[in-house]
Amino acid sequence: MTYGNLDYSGMPSVNGGTIVHLHKQDGPVLQDSIEVGTPGKGGAIKIYFNAGDVADAKARVLNAMEVRKFAREQIENAG
Repeated sequence: MTYGNLDYSGMPSVNGGTIVHLHKQDGPVLQDSIEVGTPGKGGAIKIYFNAGDVADAKARVLNAMEVRKFAREQIENAG
């Protein structure tokens, strides 16, 4: 069986039909990451980014730090 220019003849089949699973990634694939903070001292956050885009990476770190601060304030005010 072919789908477009792909050959699925070696794929398993169920009831004579071939099962094809396609995964579409919306947005950029962010393979680089950095972890900031520690769980016991205000919380740790992991930030995914593209190291090739320094301006976007910096913006992601600043945004994550702002959200971390907000979460910490919410916890402090709740208790």
